[in-house]
Amino acid sequence: MGFFDWVRRLWSEPMDPVTGHRTDQVTDLEVDGEGWLVGRGVRRLPSVRHSSLSVPTPIALMWHYTATDPGTAGSLAKRIQTYRSGHDRAASWHVCIGVDGTLWQSVPFLRGAWHCARGVVEHRRWHGDRFMWDYDVADSHRINACAIGVELEGHGKTFSNPQVAGAMRLLGAVVEAYQIHPTMAVLAHSHFDPSRRRDPGPVWRDLLPLLLRGAYNVKRLPDLSEFSG
Repeated sequence: MGFFDWVRRLWSEPMDPVTGHRTDQVTDLEVDGEGWLVGRGVRRLPSVRHSSLSVPTPIALMWHYTATDPGTAGSLAKRIQTYRSGHDRAASWHVCIGVDGTLWQSVPFLRGAWHCARGVVEHRRWHGDRFMWDYDVADSHRINACAIGVELEGHGKTFSNPQVAGAMRLLGAVVEAYQIHPTMAVLAHSHFDPSRRRDPGPVWRDLLPLLLRGAYNVKRLPDLSEFSG
């Protein structure tokens, strides 16, 4: 069974009548009280490269690609475990998803990673039912102080089935934990730094609706063009 056939099957699976969540394995990951992923395929390599959030919990998620070859996700995670001020580039991320689907977590979600130096986002809050798309614009926050940063191993040209499945599992877990609005889960690095960045690119942008439908259990999505770049 191909990946897209698998996703279509997931859409037809029964949902919990109370929570509205699927009863299959899309959200088999959990987020613990400190903001660390728990579950199959997670590798934790804590980094010292983090700072405080300006919100109690993350309100957004930004996608990047590493611009490195397959098989480098682990070494990148090891590289950012330490930091020498004035020598190392001040960069980090929360999770890097390998082409094999491994989720390398470096920074807990309740701390801010250094993945986007520019830009702010407006906090979009849920109105009542978490599965409704209505929101109020409440306030603004710097990206690094409010958004989860996810790196996708590779150059953004293609994404493997395990990598896409890993991203769907991750997104489902953080949506469950932090109730991030769908328009805040598709932030593109290139949207906030267009003169220097191209990631995550058009291929990933086209995949995002598929991931969101799986994570939010819906077939109708709000307009995402303003946010995904």
